[in-house]
Amino acid sequence: MMLISYAAETDFEFYKSLFPVAVAHTIGHVAATVSMSRVAVSFTHIIKSG
Repeated sequence: MMLISYAAETDFEFYKSLFPVAVAHTIGHVAATVSMSRVAVSFTHIIKSG
């Protein structure tokens, strides 16, 4: 049996709704990376869990 997959239909509304999630993810990643180099590891875990 052969499965055929198609690309999902995307439009401007899809990207507009995804933008806040992408921004929050980016801020969390940057904060976790900076905290790893600047402060104690315990604080890094607090940032990552937040």
